[in-house]
Amino acid sequence: MVGVSVGGQGSGAVAADATLPCSARDKAAGECPRRTIQKLERYIIQIDRGPLNHERFRGYAKLTGTDDGIDVISIGSIIGGTMGTTREWDSAVTRLMCVVAERRVGVASGLGINVVFQIPGEVLKPDFEGVRTGYYSKKENLLMVQVALPEELPDDIEGYLRRELAVAVDKAEAWGRRRRVAADLNSLRELVERL
Repeated sequence: MVGVSVGGQGSGAVAADATLPCSARDKAAGECPRRTIQKLERYIIQIDRGPLNHERFRGYAKLTGTDDGIDVISIGSIIGGTMGTTREWDSAVTRLMCVVAERRVGVASGLGINVVFQIPGEVLKPDFEGVRTGYYSKKENLLMVQVALPEELPDDIEGYLRRELAVAVDKAEAWGRRRRVAADLNSLRELVERL
């Protein structure tokens, strides 16, 4: 079982526990956990954007407080289990999700970003360290930025998440400049600094 949490508009949020099907070939190759994360990442932008229409998530998620607009910044998470430090990480990410949803109102940006924190657990662990850019939706001008969280909890969890969020904005800005999508993300940087 893999959990997904994605911030919605206002104070609403999405929380989903989904078991995605894995092909026989992936099972034989031992690729199911990695494939599951890839499939979940593809749907996070759709989940965060509006009502859940995708059949795989129907009945698994509750969506509140959203409309059809795209947020300039949204927070999500992929939870790799239920034991160890995953609960502490999930609680901290959820608190950050709510603060960002509250403070992003009225903020404009040349590029929207969806920051997905990958929380390691007994089922799934991120296959990278640090922060990296992911999927870009040209239609919505929305870039996913992935943050791999460590298994060990830092002393200041909220401070750690805010620093990683700032790094995610920096990575998105560098990506936007390289691709000539957005010159700068100063409004998002200022929002993160005010958290």
